[in-house]
Formats: sequence, C-alpha cells, structure tokens
Amino acid sequence: MLTSIARFEIRYQLKSPIFWITSVVFFWFAFSLTYSDEIQFGWGGYVVRNSPYTIALTCMVLTVFAVFIATTFAASVVMRDDETGFGPIVRATPVTKSAYLFGRFAGGFVVCCLAYLSVPLGALVGAAMPGLDPETVGPFRAAPYLYSFFVLAVPTLFVLAAGVFAFATLTRSMFATYVVALVGLLLYFLTAAYVRRPEFGNLAAWFDPFGISSLTRDLGHWTPAERNTLVIPMAGRLLLNRILWLGLSLGALAVTWRLFKRERTAETKRRKETARDGEVARRPDLAPVSGSRFSRMAHANSVITASNASASLSAGATMSPMRYSTWARRRSSRSPTWSRSMVRS
Repeated sequence: MLTSIARFEIRYQLKSPIFWITSVVFFWFAFSLTYSDEIQFGWGGYVVRNSPYTIALTCMVLTVFAVFIATTFAASVVMRDDETGFGPIVRATPVTKSAYLFGRFAGGFVVCCLAYLSVPLGALVGAAMPGLDPETVGPFRAAPYLYSFFVLAVPTLFVLAAGVFAFATLTRSMFATYVVALVGLLLYFLTAAYVRRPEFGNLAAWFDPFGISSLTRDLGHWTPAERNTLVIPMAGRLLLNRILWLGLSLGALAVTWRLFKRERTAETKRRKETARDGEVARRPDLAPVSGSRFSRMAHANSVITASNASASLSAGATMSPMRYSTWARRRSSRSPTWSRSMVRS
C-alpha cells in the first residue's frame, strides 16, 4: 500500500508544470557555474571544470536553494488532500496511518530528487560545451557525477524534505512553512558568514545542515592534483555531520507520525460548531435578537402574558374564588414594572 501511494504521488507531481520549471531553473544554475569563465565556481588555476571536487561542490552548494524544491514538492503532499476534498475519501479507506503518511512523503522526496537531478546534468552539459579552453576541461568520468548526486546531495535533500514535511503536516499551514523556510535560509546565510572564522570551524562543521562547512574544512588542504582525480570521501567531519542530521530528520518523521491525526483539524472544528449550532437551535429563544424599542416591548409583553396565563391557571386551580381575585389584582399591578425593567435591559 505504501508503494502504491508513493507511485501515485510521483505520477501526480511529474505532471505538474512546476516540476519542469524547477528542473530547468536548477539545470541553468549548474550549467552557468560550470560553463562561465567569469564565475569559476570551484575551479580555476590547475583545477579543471569537471573535476570531482568542482562537481561535488556544485551539487552541495545548490542544495541550499533546494529548500524551495523540498517545500514545493514534499511539504504539501498531505495538505493537498484536505484542500482538494480528497482527504475524507482517503480516510474512508482501510489505509493505515503509516502507509498514508510515509507513502506521501516517499513520493514527494523522490520527486525532489528527480528535480535536483538536473544539477549534475547541467554541470555535465556545461563541461561538454564546444568552445571551452581544453586546458580547463579534464577527461569525462561518470562516477563523480553519480557519486556527488547520490552520496552527497540526496542525504541533504532527505534532511530538507523531512524537515518541511514534518512542519507542514503538523501545522497544516503552507504559508507558515514558506515563511519558516525563508527565515531559516536567511539565518543560515547570516550565521555562515559569522562562523567562517577559524575558532568556529568545528561548530560550523557539526551544525551546518547542508554539510558544506564540513566539506570545505576536510578538503581545504587538498592539492589541485587531488581535486582533479579523487572522489570526495564520506568520512571525517562530513560523515559525522550527515549522521547527525539524518538522525534528526528521522526523529522529526517519527514525531510527525506520532502526532499526526488523519482527521483534519478544521473538519473537527466545523463539526463542533455544527453540533453547537444545533444545540442552540433546539433551545427556546426567549430574547429578541435585534429590533426597535417597540419590538422589544412587544416581545417582553408576550413573555409576561404567557407567564401570567400559566400562573393564573395554576393559581386558579388551587385557590378559592375570593383569594384568586385578590391575587390576580396584585399581580396585574406589578406587571407593568416588570415589563419596563425587561425592556430597559
């Protein structure tokens, strides 16, 4: 059941124009960073454009902006059912909470990976363009592209997708999710500039959710020959960083599963309001809702008349004729005062 839900989610997302627009945008980013002679991102000097170091750095740095990919494709997978009215139909089926929740997440995560696959593809096309200086391009090898995507980029995409999925599922607010993603990105840029100093190197290597600080700190001593030939190892600070953030992501998914309720919060609130309205409708409405002074006086007099009639019937059944006549005169003399007090209130 989980795989069926995941396949449905993947097919649904791949039909969306946003998927293809996002893929083209990230393809252009990676292509420009590799092809442009003015930027020289991760290469230059004796380091070639398609070195394993340059490919890995490109794939990891662009995951910073992949937070918007995760927010677009992984955050709204559960909320979409409630917004389209498909949620009650799903809840009426025997699908378990685990299959429903993690099937949706798995489908959204796979779509995020497919969209981000345009980054190594863009780097590959950028390094293969004609007219480039042969001295800046090394021999083609497919392993660095596959390694950078599956080993370096995919874990970061999982961290991002799990984070936004958990937040959006628990809060049921896409607006709040986008705001938190944007604020978190701004805070990352500010803190990255501050912890760039050497005394904060170890702290940044641990708490960088994208692993870029760990990568640059581990490979800062590499020579151009090593950067042109060696694949980035998943070891040292980078490995510890990935273990930490993957563990936090799995914990966020576990908390989401524990707190997730298949019934919408808004739907529950609407049912409570409907029940309360029905209870109020069954109660006798003795107070006028609105109207002029005359309508309030008429309503008060009608209430007094009904009360007097009821009291007269009960009194007439228990009193003698003379006592009943005296009681009726006293009650009629008090009625105008009661009527005026009700109208004023």
